Amino acid sequence: EKIRHDVEAETSGFLHILVEEEQEVPIGTVAGLIAETKEELAALQKGMPKEAITAAAEVKEAAKAEAPAPAAAKIKEGERILISPVARKMAEEHVIDITTIAGTGPGGRIVRGDIEKEIEAKKKVEVTPEVYQGRRIKSVIPLKGMRKAIAEHMHRSLSVAAQLTLTAEVDMTEIVKLRKSLVAQEEALGTRITYTDLLVLAIAQLLKDQPIVNSSLIDNEIKLWESINIGVAVALEEGLIVPVVKDADKKSLVEISKTIKSLAQKAR
Repeated sequence: EKIRHDVEAETSGFLHILVEEEQEVPIGTVAGLIAETKEELAALQKGMPKEAITAAAEVKEAAKAEAPAPAAAKIKEGERILISPVARKMAEEHVIDITTIAGTGPGGRIVRGDIEKEIEAKKKVEVTPEVYQGRRIKSVIPLKGMRKAIAEHMHRSLSVAAQLTLTAEVDMTEIVKLRKSLVAQEEALGTRITYTDLLVLAIAQLLKDQPIVNSSLIDNEIKLWESINIGVAVALEEGLIVPVVKDADKKSLVEISKTIKSLAQKAR
């Protein structure tokens, strides 16, 4: 893929660059290797032949592919389920109960591969028509009201909005310090500042600085919106709704915090 931004490494180590910037190479060429230790990096930098480097990389990838999957971490009752955005979307599309899945990602996180295994497992289950014969329906819940609205909005978002998932690590040290200091001022501020409040404030300012992001493609025209309105998801027993913080760029952090809490309370 054409990438013009930083790509996070899948593992920690020391990078040995084999292809310089702007250099053209055939598809499949090894662009770099990650050494686990400084000694390994030094050995690579001494001038290992490219053929040997390519072969070593292929052997390492093959070993990685053949290695047994890490033991799945079991989810305890009441524990928050860690799942990647892609995995969650796939689970929703294929109606898979994520509470029954033990993730194999870091810290027991459910990743795409876990959902793909569940999908394949469902395909392998052979069900004959006889299994359903005589089966009685206990009750029927009509798709109406909030459930219907949620379903329609979710389906519409898939059809009119570009689907994109970007994962990146961010150093939140200063944000954590800032929030701690603001939480200590909860009584004076009249609200308890959350990370969501801080994110909404940051996104609002970003959209103000980069107006092209706050736009929609309608009838072959890119329409840039004057107002900056940010939706904040709120989970209810009946489903997920997204109250909107209007004119977020014109609100202070305290105003954003109070608005979000007010909207969430009204939604519940």
